[in-house]
This record gives sequence, C-alpha cells and structure tokens, in this order.
Amino acid sequence: MNLISMRSRLLVLFCFLFGALWGFYRNAVKQTSPLQGHLNLLVIENTIPDDVIEAFQAESRIQTKVTYVKNEIECLNTLDLNAEQFDLVTLMSHQISRLTNIGKLTPLQHELISNEQYISIDFKHPPYDSDSKYTIPLIWGINGYVLNKEKVEGHIDSLNDIFQNKYKKKIYIHNSPLDVFTNLFGRNKITWNTVFQSNIADIQSAVKDLKEYVREPVSDIKEQLLSGDVWIAQVDSGVASDFISNNTKFKYLIPNEGATLWALSLAIHAGTENTREAHAFLNYVLKKEISYDIARISKRAVTNVLVEQTRLHPNLKPSFLRNISVHNLRYFEDMTSVDPKIQNLFTVEK
Repeated sequence: MNLISMRSRLLVLFCFLFGALWGFYRNAVKQTSPLQGHLNLLVIENTIPDDVIEAFQAESRIQTKVTYVKNEIECLNTLDLNAEQFDLVTLMSHQISRLTNIGKLTPLQHELISNEQYISIDFKHPPYDSDSKYTIPLIWGINGYVLNKEKVEGHIDSLNDIFQNKYKKKIYIHNSPLDVFTNLFGRNKITWNTVFQSNIADIQSAVKDLKEYVREPVSDIKEQLLSGDVWIAQVDSGVASDFISNNTKFKYLIPNEGATLWALSLAIHAGTENTREAHAFLNYVLKKEISYDIARISKRAVTNVLVEQTRLHPNLKPSFLRNISVHNLRYFEDMTSVDPKIQNLFTVEK
C-alpha cells in the first residue's frame, strides 16, 4: 500500500509539473510569436484606456496603433484629413448620421460580434443607427452638473439657479457645441428657429452672455473643483461618480431644463481592409472584464449589462439611465442640419 501510495503521489507531482511547464511554454510561444494583422484606431482620449489596447494586442496578436484626439470635433477633423489611415473610429452619437449618409462607414458583420448580445436594450437600435447597422455603442453619459454644497447656497434645481451673478467665473461647462446648445436652449437664450435661420448676430450675443459666467477651459476640472476654484462644473454622470462617492461636499444635479444624453460608439471606417481585426476588437471590448476595466479606469459609464453585478458605482452601469426621467434628457442624434459656421460659434474659448 505504501508503494502504491508513493507512486500515486509521484504521478500527481509529475502531472502538475508537466502542466506548469506546458503552460509556461505556450505563454512563451505566444509572447514571442510575431504579430499578425494590423489595426489603426482613432480614439477620443479618456474613453478607451491604454491598458485595454495593450491587453487586446497581447491576446489577439494584432498589431494595434492608436491615435488619440482631444474631443469629437478634432476626431472628425482628423478623420476628414486622414481617412485612409484609420480602420476603427470612436464617434459621438450626433456625428454618426452624417458619416453614414455620405458612405463613410462600413456595415458590421454581426455574426463576428458575439458579445454584442450584452449591450443593454436601452442602447440598442438608437435613433442615429436604428438598425444597428454601423455602430457598437460602448460608453455613454449624461452631462449634468457637480455642485460644491459648501459654496453654492440655497435650493438649486435649474440652469437659471446656476447661472446667477454671484456664481460668475465659478462655473465650468464643456467646451462643446452640443453642450452649449443645451445650455442656451434651456435658458431660452436662443431657439431652433434662430439656428435654422442662421441668425448669427443673435447667436453671437447669446454666446457672449454665456462667456460672462463661465471660466476658461481647464485641463483638470477635478483639481479645480477640489481646490475651490470652481464651484459648479458640468461633467458627465460617470465622472461625477468619482466626486459624489469620495467627498460629501459635492452633489450631482440634472437641471429641470434637461441635460445632454450622449453615447460614444465604435464604427468601422469605409475602405478598410482590416475588417477581421476591427471586428475582433469590437467583440473584445464587449467582454465583461474589459467593459468593467473601461468603466473603472476611464470613469465612463458602459453599455454592457454584464457589469451590473460588479462593484462599479451605479453611475457607471447601464441601468443608471433608467433612474432619470426621459423629460430631463436632450438627445442630439443628428446635427448635420445645423450650418457648420454656426456650430463653430458655440465655443466658450476666447
């Protein structure tokens, strides 16, 4: 019995060592094998983390190059100037109709994106891509306001409560045509008729008035809020989670007049030869652990329902959208009808 027992133990030990060595060998081969395929991404910064890109390349062995841009405007400009360089691009919801209408996006092969099933129903078949033919919604947000309760007095629930003389130059808003539209419409400073009639003088006057209240764009709004230089800041609901969960002096407000709801999607650029690699990336970012990492690192809410059972802040989960009244949301899915010259006026920069 002792001899049999010893042989059994030796056999178990041998199997364990063999498995460990085989795993080490396979990993070494994988790490030293040449990269196969290429993928060029155009990504708005602070959306898809570097760690996710690097992990995808390591797992897929697809050589992945990323060009980061500051915002959606720079993204579109870069795409217009260097379209042939990119296979996969990040696009805001209000930009997609324009690109599909002029044939700049490639229809998806949904059979290659098995993880697409995990996108929340709230983000499937959006108005700008009702058949989900071209885009995969990845992250989303609602651009409300973080308030410093120690500095902002009384009951605040509207844009007019925020834009008071006593808060001048203590307010930060996104330097984006989309959010300036929302602000000026909400405060009845302009109307859609003003925009469609290209009434430049009235629009310039409204933007000039807005500039009297807001600070110049800053690189780190979190630091400005924490230091007290900014008392009221427009941030999306995902970023807001970092403030309200770590500091009781802040609260998050969606004004009565409404806030901008947006989604950032991935789309394959027309003309690319790397469709296999592009679909591999789309499927990869919809894996549970990858969506979790995107939300955790970028502080942006994701569309993947698999993160609902994780320890992410509620603001970072797709279900957070259902906590907000639809009447308090402004969803700009298409701004192609607005004269580009007018859009360029909507900036709080001097």
